[in-house]
Amino acid sequence: MPSYDFDHLDAVTRRIADLGLAVSAEGHPADDGTMHYPCSIGHRNEPLDFSVRQPQGAGTPDVCDAMQQLVEDSCLADRGIDTFAKERGITLPSIAVYQFDRAKKALDYLTDKCYLSRFDLLELRATLGDHPDAVREGVAAIMAERQAERERTHPEVPEGFVTIESLQDDLDLGDWGDQCTEYDADDIGDRFGDVADGNIDIYFHDLLKWLPDNYEWIEEAEAQGLLEGAKGDLIKMTQMGQYVCFTQDMYDHKEDIVRHVTLETLKDAGVYAVSQELADALDTDVDYAGADTFDEALDEAKEQVQNVMAANLEGTLGDEGLAQEAADQLVGDDD
Repeated sequence: MPSYDFDHLDAVTRRIADLGLAVSAEGHPADDGTMHYPCSIGHRNEPLDFSVRQPQGAGTPDVCDAMQQLVEDSCLADRGIDTFAKERGITLPSIAVYQFDRAKKALDYLTDKCYLSRFDLLELRATLGDHPDAVREGVAAIMAERQAERERTHPEVPEGFVTIESLQDDLDLGDWGDQCTEYDADDIGDRFGDVADGNIDIYFHDLLKWLPDNYEWIEEAEAQGLLEGAKGDLIKMTQMGQYVCFTQDMYDHKEDIVRHVTLETLKDAGVYAVSQELADALDTDVDYAGADTFDEALDEAKEQVQNVMAANLEGTLGDEGLAQEAADQLVGDDD
């Protein structure tokens, strides 16, 4: 996972830009005299919907306003409902419970889905509070640069072609599968283990929060003989339970994960879009589920690219052997 030092402005701006925040320009008035603007944070394709409160007449909030409120609510929620209600000036118990529940969901989302520790949240809140204009300018610059790059690298697709990204969009990668592109191990089991290990909680609070609803994974870790040396240490046992849980989640989604990594490799090699014919071949004629290594699936995918290319070239060149030779040279053995 990427590492961020939230004492630095550039790290804060990059982190906010990475989270996929979106703010609606259409607000609606609330009973307390404020305007509420629907927002979402789209990390890991599991969006969290919330709203930003603005004084009437203050204008439409931007992503920094949304992030600041989300972080502030989360930090307050971590201190309990009484502190939350007092700091927010809420006197009606029903409203306090409702808003605290939403803030608690935001806290859980930022820690569980966005991998922000509670210390990270405090640092983010401080930086957003001390340097709001600098953060806002930095985020706007990053997003403008990324939009320009996307327009450059995502030209209009010809009729009969589909983008690699569109083939990836409908895949079910589970909770951790999208991170498999960030690791290098060729063996699928080894890479799953690396991803699982990289996501194990290190803070006691987070581990003890995860444990009550997931104790069966400690039992599974023991059944697999993975608790040697950890018996009697609840924290280490819980961490091993998380390792088994996260790894199993990836095995449950193995086919789509291997498919995603294979398509990502093609995309990294410069394959932006493919014909529908090749897309169908990549979907049905590569054994993603049975592969033991990522290279094995990639080799099968490259073979499909060569086959489709050779078939198309044969019609142009009029020679099957020459077409196959040309396709092999164009695809290459190693790149």
